[in-house]
Amino acid sequence: MNSSLLVFYFFFIAHTISPAQPLQALSADTLRTEVVLIGTIHDSHNSSPYYTVRELKHLLRHLRPDILLIEVPQDQMGVDGRVREQDRVGPELLTADEVARELHIPQIPFDHPRRNERNSDLLKRWNEIQPRIAQLNKDIKSKNSLDAQFIRLYALADAGLKSTQTRATSAIVNSDVCDALTSVYYSIYQDILVSIAESYPGYNDVATAVKWARSWWHERNTVMAENIANAAKAYSGRRLVVMTGSSHRYILRDLLAQRKGIAIKESWQLLNVNLLMDTL
Repeated sequence: MNSSLLVFYFFFIAHTISPAQPLQALSADTLRTEVVLIGTIHDSHNSSPYYTVRELKHLLRHLRPDILLIEVPQDQMGVDGRVREQDRVGPELLTADEVARELHIPQIPFDHPRRNERNSDLLKRWNEIQPRIAQLNKDIKSKNSLDAQFIRLYALADAGLKSTQTRATSAIVNSDVCDALTSVYYSIYQDILVSIAESYPGYNDVATAVKWARSWWHERNTVMAENIANAAKAYSGRRLVVMTGSSHRYILRDLLAQRKGIAIKESWQLLNVNLLMDTL
């Protein structure tokens, strides 16, 4: 151990065990609940060569959470505090359960209570409207207008997001770049596409379907953020690791950043500190 690390070690120990540490000496983050948003890729963890189940498990262990928040509704949790066996459809839930039992920490559900019902409705509506969206795209491209540029940009953003499900590492999935790409994708898909559909005669059905999808997306994320904030209040001053589909990261981070008492942390910030302490 070199001298600088030795000094750091004794400084850390002294401030940790001191019974009379003044409140004003604590940093602002010390007084807040740490919330770490971990973007997952759902079933793709089983097939991705980079963001594997093993990598996800490694990430969770080294973050040393006090509580794990998982993307399921409350009614999917059993009385034993574990996700009901019949509802274990994703590798991240199995991984969360394994890590939670290993670390002896609770799992808290935070998804919208009507998620399954509304997502099924969304999938049905989306499949039904696809032929109409395809026809709208043809009409847009035939006019060679600015609208066509947005459609091309949407296709690029869509391809970029799909690549994160198959060829990206956990660091890429949980990065500002991926969040920005996701934000662009949803802005085009939800806002610009509605505006385009409303400006082309005969495509009100497309505009209505996309508006419904947008409304549900924002409702679901708002409820998720509220549930996370409630958990942060209940476990004040602790570290909450939130496991959520990567597409939710950008909007949940923005919603939670407005909340008092919450310090949003990125995994790389905490991993660097934890790995440093492991070397002491």
